[in-house]
Amino acid sequence: MRSALLGSGLGAIALALGPAEVRAADQTFATTVTWTQNNDGIESGPMKGACHLWIPDGVPVVRGAIVEVGDVQNDPAARAVARRHGFALLGCSFSADAGGSVTNFSRAYGGSGQALLDALAQLAAASGRPEIAHLPLALFGYSIAGQFAYEFAMWKPDRVLCFMLNKGGFYFTVNNTVEAGRQVPGWLVAGSTDTQSRMDAITNVHAANRPLAARWAFTVEWGAGHVEGATGALFFPLFDRVVRHRYPAGASPLAGPVALGGAPPEELGWLGDLGSWRSGVSAIAPHEAYAGDRAASAWLFDADLAALWRAFTSSAADGSTPVSLVASPAGPVLAAGSNVTLTANVTGFPGVTSVSFYRGAEWIGSDGSSPYSMVWAAVPGGVNPVSAVAVDGLGTERVSRPLWFVAEGEIPGTPAPPTRLSAVASGDAAVDLAWRDNADNETGYAIE
Repeated sequence: MRSALLGSGLGAIALALGPAEVRAADQTFATTVTWTQNNDGIESGPMKGACHLWIPDGVPVVRGAIVEVGDVQNDPAARAVARRHGFALLGCSFSADAGGSVTNFSRAYGGSGQALLDALAQLAAASGRPEIAHLPLALFGYSIAGQFAYEFAMWKPDRVLCFMLNKGGFYFTVNNTVEAGRQVPGWLVAGSTDTQSRMDAITNVHAANRPLAARWAFTVEWGAGHVEGATGALFFPLFDRVVRHRYPAGASPLAGPVALGGAPPEELGWLGDLGSWRSGVSAIAPHEAYAGDRAASAWLFDADLAALWRAFTSSAADGSTPVSLVASPAGPVLAAGSNVTLTANVTGFPGVTSVSFYRGAEWIGSDGSSPYSMVWAAVPGGVNPVSAVAVDGLGTERVSRPLWFVAEGEIPGTPAPPTRLSAVASGDAAVDLAWRDNADNETGYAIE
């Protein structure tokens, strides 16, 4: 995915604004906003924002928006994910006049966050879609754009489904987060060869808030410096699961802001051991079975995202993994029902007896001889993270880096049943129920 912020994140691409452009039957709209940024009493500006909105064809009411300070609106995979959930894509470029600093916009509470909301209101008027002004948002970004995604989530947590900060170096809401902000599920991604100051900054955000039950997972991208990297494999599977869990059935932003559901209870998540990253395989476990320090762990939304985190972070002492996974077709966008050939290449890990392939935490096949390969038949509709696990004769495992696919359309079938039902009394005559949603082709749930 191309970001509008390059290198150190200190520059911005200027976007030329013209009449609304229509691609095929989809719709696009553009607007600009200006504001004065006030960062803890220090004013700068004027600041400028150019925002481009993409709306998929056939969506009578837009349900929400995936937002990047960048050009997410042009990304085919992001479009496929958004189309699946009836979401729009909003890409913005922020800049400053001479004498100002573009880096100032990362503090969403200083004016840039309101500028984004103002842009949505303007786009609602321009598009004739009043719901645009009230959309729930899922934000991600690289470098300073990731800082903005995080700071916006902490500033307006009631508007945010999930977020990902990716390799940014400065955070201003660290020891003063609110409970609602800590409940917004998020990835915190650092690059293993990025600067130590950026690694420390992201570590500090996690360390200050996980003991307060923040639903966040600190994650390292091995071999990555200050680059966007392969982090779409993290963000889009998280978004896909969170929107199904937190977006109330039947809710519509036409009626005003959507009252998002809360994050799953802390104890329904999975946990990852940060100290096991360089052990060959990162350790994960359900909350109740986790033997380490829960306050220092990565919190993971469900078993599928725990398996994804394990594949993303597992490494040898030098940050490498002996298992590489390739796919044909490579994706990530394909049609539901397609067949995909998955092949695992294993080097430097002798005595392999088999390689198993997984869709999230779900086993989809194995091969006991090299070349380790399988045909993944009839790929289900939705967002599908996949990985490969090699096992030797002693039972030692090594895990590939993940790939991800978004399969458009559906294969008719029975929805997977929910799991991990919990009931907590919330009064003399009320009980709060929570469960894990394991399907993405259901139309609702019946409580019996």
